[in-house]
Amino acid sequence: MPLNTFVKDMKITGSLQKDVETFFYDHGFPLTLEHSINVAQKAKEIAIEYNVDPDLEFKSGLLHDVSVIIPNQKRAVLAEELGLEVVEEEKIFPLIAHQKLSKVMARELLLSKTRPSCRRLNVTQHSGKSQAHSILFCLWRIKSSGINQVFRHI
Repeated sequence: MPLNTFVKDMKITGSLQKDVETFFYDHGFPLTLEHSINVAQKAKEIAIEYNVDPDLEFKSGLLHDVSVIIPNQKRAVLAEELGLEVVEEEKIFPLIAHQKLSKVMARELLLSKTRPSCRRLNVTQHSGKSQAHSILFCLWRIKSSGINQVFRHI
């Protein structure tokens, strides 16, 4: 079950934001697009505030939920077929596999060789994340949800 099974044909324009907008609209997820743009803008604001690369964080925010197009019941199977480690919890509750799938989908489907600055994007909360990404994720959670919501996830 290759990725292109789930993805409608689209032309990569060279504008990541435009490509992400087209991707979400074409697949019927305008609310996820709105959420991703909000995350991207907040990540950029926080990055500026903490002297982290704002463009990189904006791009990561745009891409962090692109795997929403994969039906829940197919996420674990697809992740295994892509050679990703799938833990038992992801088989039971496949929604949590979306982060690792988003990373692969972003790299394989939306980030082209014409965008070299995007090659180092980290769009997951899994191992290998940068310190800046961890800080931005926590700060964004605090600013968007409040500190009590953050502690519920710890």
